[in-house]
Amino acid sequence: MRGHIGLLGALLALQLVIAAVLLLADAGLGQEDQSSFLSMDRVDIKRMNILDSEGNEVTLQRVADEWELSLPAADGGDLVLPADQAKVSEVLNTLLEVRVPWPVGTTTDAQERFEVTEDAFQRKLSLSDADGEVVEVFLGTSPGYRRVHARASESDEVYSIDFSNYQLPATAGDWLDSSLLGALGEIERIERLGGWVLTRDDEGWVVDGVAADQDAASQLADRLGSLRVTGLAEVSASGEVAGTGSTAAVDFLVSDGEGRYRLAFFGSTEGSEYVVTSDRHPGGFTVAAYVAEQLVLDGEDLSATAEGSDGDSLTE
Repeated sequence: MRGHIGLLGALLALQLVIAAVLLLADAGLGQEDQSSFLSMDRVDIKRMNILDSEGNEVTLQRVADEWELSLPAADGGDLVLPADQAKVSEVLNTLLEVRVPWPVGTTTDAQERFEVTEDAFQRKLSLSDADGEVVEVFLGTSPGYRRVHARASESDEVYSIDFSNYQLPATAGDWLDSSLLGALGEIERIERLGGWVLTRDDEGWVVDGVAADQDAASQLADRLGSLRVTGLAEVSASGEVAGTGSTAAVDFLVSDGEGRYRLAFFGSTEGSEYVVTSDRHPGGFTVAAYVAEQLVLDGEDLSATAEGSDGDSLTE
């Protein structure tokens, strides 16, 4: 009996050893045999086109080392705006670093079920190089948190990859550089058209020739200098920016390290956003109403002699 128990114990120990060896071997294969999902080098990618299942589409192109948004303009050409460089880099890095061990499906039925076909997808990403060669990626259903089924156009294999459809929005505003209307260098002069002129000299800020409230003036310059937009304003077929048909609520000429530029803010009838235009970039952009309203100041709001002036007037 004892010999029988000992034999069973030995067999159990042997099974555990074999299982451990197999697990280690599988782990090794999982690391070493994984292949890249995409076989492109980032330096070769010159253009990205993103299309979603609702027909929304956005195109980004790389000029030198900078990514730009390319939008159709009213004159039939392209409207080019700076893109969010960090966001583009993050998406490309993530997709190009994805490694896949084995597919979850290879048949036409599997591709249709996971929504990664030419006719049924949730996102379609086209990556082009300088020669015009294109690699298409279809993103479909999600098998779990931060994972998505994906297929490259040159392959029948469907993989579950560490990515999400929301990381590839097909709306231009989501790829826009939100700081594109900010100042380039330090602001030295701000003129509110039809109102006051604020300048900075060796002694500090001066409004209409007299000393300004330094805190209030600095806050205004900082807010204009670090202005962030929330998206793109709608543009009609004729090129007119929606919301700019009335007189601007506040209109500035701003002088920074690169010269003078104009910023015009138009009030929104909905009250949640203003539309702003600039002669540095075509089209129009949206900003939060509370941001724009902090800029609507009279000369006395900036005056050092204003009663109780301490710069708080910007946030009233």
